[in-house]
Formats: sequence, structure tokens, C-alpha cells
Amino acid sequence: HMGEILRPFAEHMDHLQDRADLLSEDLEGTKQKLQDTVEMNALQTQAHTKLIQGLRDDLTIAQRQAAAAKTFLDKTAAECTTLRVDFDETKLDVAGMKKRLMDTIAHIDRLQHSHDIAKNTLAEVSFKLQETREHVKNGIEVQMEHQGKDLQNLDAAQQATAQLLAATKRLIDEFHEEF
Repeated sequence: HMGEILRPFAEHMDHLQDRADLLSEDLEGTKQKLQDTVEMNALQTQAHTKLIQGLRDDLTIAQRQAAAAKTFLDKTAAECTTLRVDFDETKLDVAGMKKRLMDTIAHIDRLQHSHDIAKNTLAEVSFKLQETREHVKNGIEVQMEHQGKDLQNLDAAQQATAQLLAATKRLIDEFHEEF
């Protein structure tokens, strides 16, 4: 009777043995898959390690470039500050030049006005000079010619008077000697 009681256990044991065999096969398949996966993961890990090393190298290069860029940026910022100061000084210089230019333009305007006045005055003087020349030519030269003739006549009259006086004096002297 024990045999019958144990029979379901024995059948169950066969069934468990079949299941254990299946489980063992599954474990063997899983082990193989796991080993394949581990190998693939090892290959991927190596590839990732190479990629990570490449990224680290790139990061090192990028950090050096960033440091160089920061140095360049700092230098550029300093130059920008210097240029800003130069620009502000140049703006002041340009403002001073503009004021001097405006003063020069105003001075040139005054000089132009003075030049125009001088030009007009010179034109008037030139006209008056021409009138004076004509007056000298027509008036004074004619008067001088007349005066020259009058002086010649006066000179002739003076000489005649002098001769007459000399003759009169001789006559008086002769007369005086006679008396």
C-alpha cells in the first residue's frame, strides 16, 4: 500500500525530474545567452571605453581650447577697455577739433566779409585813382602847362624888370655921378 501512496509522489518525481531537466536545459541556454551577452557586453565595454577615452581626450583638448579662448577673451576684454578709453579720448579730441573747425569757419566767414569789403574798397579806390589820373591829366597837367607859361611870362617879366632896374640903377648912378 505504501507503493500506492508513493506512486503519485513517484509520478510527481518523474514530472519534477522532467521539469528539472527542462529547467537544466533552460539554464544551459540561459547560461549560453548570458555568456554571449557578457562577451558582447565586454566588446561593447571595450568600445565604450575607447569612446570614453576619445571623449576624455576631446574634453582635454576642448578644455585647453576653452582656456586659450578664455585667455584670448580676457586679452580682448582688456584691449576693448583700452580701445574704449582711446575712443573716449578721441571723441573729446574730435569735439575739440569740431569746435576749432567751427571757429575757423566763423573766422573764414569774417575774413571773407573783410575781403569783400576790401575788394569793394579797392574797386572804389581804383575807380577814384582812374578819376584822379584823368583829373591830373586833364586838369592839373593843363593847369601846370598854363602855370608853366605864366611862370615863363613872369620870368620874362622879372628879367625885363631886372634889366629895367639895372638900367635904372645905372642911370641913377650916372645921374648921381653927374651931380
